[in-house]
Amino acid sequence: MTTSNVYKVFRWGTLLTSCFLFLSCVATKPCFFACVTIKPSPSKSRIALVVGNADYNVIRALNNPVNDAKAMSKVLGDLDFEVIYQENANKQMMETAIKNFEIRLKEARQQHKKTVGLFYYSGHGAQNGDENFLLPVGLKSSYESPNSLLESETVALSSVLNSMKKAQSTMNIIILDACRNKPNNLMLVDASGKTKSIPKGLAWIDNTDSPDSSAPEGTFIAYATSPKKEAYDDGGKNSPYTKYLLEHIHERDLSIEKLFKKVRQKVIKETGGKQTPWESSSLKGDFSFKKIKPMVPIMIFK
Repeated sequence: MTTSNVYKVFRWGTLLTSCFLFLSCVATKPCFFACVTIKPSPSKSRIALVVGNADYNVIRALNNPVNDAKAMSKVLGDLDFEVIYQENANKQMMETAIKNFEIRLKEARQQHKKTVGLFYYSGHGAQNGDENFLLPVGLKSSYESPNSLLESETVALSSVLNSMKKAQSTMNIIILDACRNKPNNLMLVDASGKTKSIPKGLAWIDNTDSPDSSAPEGTFIAYATSPKKEAYDDGGKNSPYTKYLLEHIHERDLSIEKLFKKVRQKVIKETGGKQTPWESSSLKGDFSFKKIKPMVPIMIFK
């Protein structure tokens, strides 16, 4: 018998012996192999809530938000986010989604040292003083006061911020592609019968004026346009803002700050300077949506 054949017999004999010993161990008494506990795979450390509202009735319906939200939901899923998705949601649907978002963030926080919570909204938005409000579908045509509309019929952005605070995520990201052209046919009717349109744009979110509406520490907030200004909702498939966000979000090891700077540059160029995206941040660490995975050495036996 040649040396090569002897080696092959030895290799097969060793394999069969190992299999026999393993099966004997499992069948007769507890051993290392039989006692290993298989734990369920942990939840993802990145949780996102994505909402796109377009089918408004008493205010102008929008072209892009559902397309934007669907595209963002898919790309975030590809980037290892667990995504909670809602489209054309009424107030109850939005509130339920926000509550589920908070629950999933808390569960992820229990299983992971570092977690990321992300909220993306595309649709109509409005402000009243320092408060920002997201407009669900199914609004009525008129209201007695700004408070009766904004506080009872819409969803306060502060409810999302408070959910993030309670979950204590390591990092929070809020992306607001809102203020889609002033919804000026939604009127407020006061006691004297005078009408007033709801304020346009969103207010600046900070950590000083109102504790209830302030962002938690470690938060990055991206606005599709400048404070109190409007964002374009054009005839294309996606809004200019989300279009360029989708274009660059997959770039490897691109920091979140550089990502949104690229988006801002392209939106300004496309809109001729009429729309300028803004960001505010209290991030303490670095973040990239797509990280470069470290090389793992592989040993090859011949």
